[in-house]
Amino acid sequence: FGYNFFRLNVDSLFHRIFMWKCNNTLQERFFDSEFMDRFSFVSKNSGKISVYINNLTELMLSNITTLTGAIALFAIYEPLLIIYALFIAILTVFMYGYFSKKEYDLDKKQVKKKRKNGYYKKILTDKKHAKELRTYKLRDYFYDKWVTIHDELRLEQLNLSLKNTCPDNSPEKG
Repeated sequence: FGYNFFRLNVDSLFHRIFMWKCNNTLQERFFDSEFMDRFSFVSKNSGKISVYINNLTELMLSNITTLTGAIALFAIYEPLLIIYALFIAILTVFMYGYFSKKEYDLDKKQVKKKRKNGYYKKILTDKKHAKELRTYKLRDYFYDKWVTIHDELRLEQLNLSLKNTCPDNSPEKG
């Protein structure tokens, strides 16, 4: 109960802050495509703030505890392993930071494509547009557009995931 109460309150707080800022933003800003890309990115992720906070806290506490315990054991039994453990820990932090930045950059780069993907998907699946799609025979046109964008987004995400998992086996190399 406490976790859900905290999570919902944090999400509500950030959502209120976001809505307050939207309310104070000039209407002309919403016509700027760069602003709308950032706006879409933030509005899509504003409801996940508590999950991010929870995951970061959990990650920090579990890793700090594990690292402290390992260093204590290494100090008692094999002091030279402390240097090795610290090197691995520092390397891991930098790798996670690098891959997280790559994922963030990809997500930021794909905002326009994701909006188009959502638009085409809505047209194809929404009941309101079914009659026009049949009447004007646009179903195949919109479907081809959606498939092209969807496959492009999926491929970019897959490439990044494969590079993160095993850098030597990226799809370009086979």
